[in-house]
Amino acid sequence: MKKKIAIILSICLLALQSFCQDLHFSQFYDMPLLRNPGLSGVFTGQFQASTIYRNQWNDVTVPYQTMALGAEYKVYGVDLESPATVSLGLQVLRDQAGASNFTRTTYAPNIAVRTRILQNLYLSTGFLAGPVTSSFNPNGLTWGDQYHNGTIEPTMQPLPLTGKNYFDFGAGTVLGQSDPDFTQWYLGFAVYHIFQPTVGFGSNDFLPRRYTVSGGLGLKMAEDERLFFYGDAVRQSNQYEYYFGGLYTFYFVDGDDPNEEGLSFGAFYRWNDALVPTVRLAYDNWIIGFSYDFNISQLAPGSQVWGGPELMVKFRGMPSSDKNIPCPRGRL
Repeated sequence: MKKKIAIILSICLLALQSFCQDLHFSQFYDMPLLRNPGLSGVFTGQFQASTIYRNQWNDVTVPYQTMALGAEYKVYGVDLESPATVSLGLQVLRDQAGASNFTRTTYAPNIAVRTRILQNLYLSTGFLAGPVTSSFNPNGLTWGDQYHNGTIEPTMQPLPLTGKNYFDFGAGTVLGQSDPDFTQWYLGFAVYHIFQPTVGFGSNDFLPRRYTVSGGLGLKMAEDERLFFYGDAVRQSNQYEYYFGGLYTFYFVDGDDPNEEGLSFGAFYRWNDALVPTVRLAYDNWIIGFSYDFNISQLAPGSQVWGGPELMVKFRGMPSSDKNIPCPRGRL
């Protein structure tokens, strides 16, 4: 009986961990370490920190809440003439879901090295590794033996462990070409959960590897206008996800602007899942982004197309000209 309950509960909790897929954000381009560890350090300035919050499925079930904090710091080679750049980072990811208050928190330090191949061509390789903690509250669950003559009594079923810790590891590489006056692009490949850690509560269920191909393209439309396209293709176990779209940016200042102040509008599409209009504002050292998922999946009748909002706030430090390096993700 104990073994059977453990298996059932593990299956339920794994489903809460996103149905064999990792969690994702609609503003994925602003959380680079979750896309590819090799994207660490690819920004204007020497330091940046980003936080993002997502709330979804309010109209279908108990809301799913996902939060992340990412920080990156260039420790070597911050000037334009450096043949290599070394960046250190940290990615923290926390999600909370369901009636059982299932919570998972990831703490993953990162290191990435970017090397110059040609004048504007770069190759970047990064690694991400750290501990993961997960837990749930059994008080939020109900069992068949609790119902007696119309009343609910405490369950007599023994429950397995309510906590699980494991270590995770990911790696990725990115090839990019950047010239703010011409076309900019990058293409990257990353693998997460390389060692497929055991994540089940009381069982040997493992977390499948996630393979991600990421790309970006930046076009100069005018001196103060840029068009950026982003896209990811993800495979994890037998599940696939495709997400792509673009942002049109109007800069407040023509020519060189280390703070890259501007306003962006755009939209993204998650295949057979959601349409996501997006707006972003960059002012001084701060960037604020807001998006909303309109659900078009099979859950659309229940959710009435309302998915959920997502808010991103980013701070970039030391944006002086001697700290800039060409950036495959563009100016914003």
